[in-house]
Amino acid sequence: MLKSGTQPAPSPLLEILQREIENGTQLLHVLHREHAALTSNAPDILEQAAHDKLHCLKQVEASATALAEALRTAGVAARAATDYLRAHPDTRLGVCRQQGQRILVECRRQNQINGSVIELSRRNTLRALALLRGQSPDQPIYSASGETFAPPPSQSLATV
Repeated sequence: MLKSGTQPAPSPLLEILQREIENGTQLLHVLHREHAALTSNAPDILEQAAHDKLHCLKQVEASATALAEALRTAGVAARAATDYLRAHPDTRLGVCRQQGQRILVECRRQNQINGSVIELSRRNTLRALALLRGQSPDQPIYSASGETFAPPPSQSLATV
């Protein structure tokens, strides 16, 4: 019998969910570092963040795979996992699942923000290249159907 105020020993499911939270939190920290590197134009930090991001993504995927396997072993269908964890007698499972899901949603949001910063930087670089080539910076590089086209020759401002 447990003493009053003590928690039962962590189950394998709880350990997996806690690992999912840890891995998601690490990924979120890396995404924030990536954002800082993108906005401060720090290529060395950005390169390290990209490497760390891949590592964290592998860890997050491993946690998701381990959770799916543990639930499958318990006879829980993938679509019913959240309901199963919420209704489980060990309420920590539902709480951890909810916290892990919130962290992963925040990771997705931060990754989208970082992607927007990268896209803006890419567009600015293309505009600068167009100016150096003597082209209108607003000239599209792709046709309406998405095919690339060769812009008419113009006089470049610089050669490399």
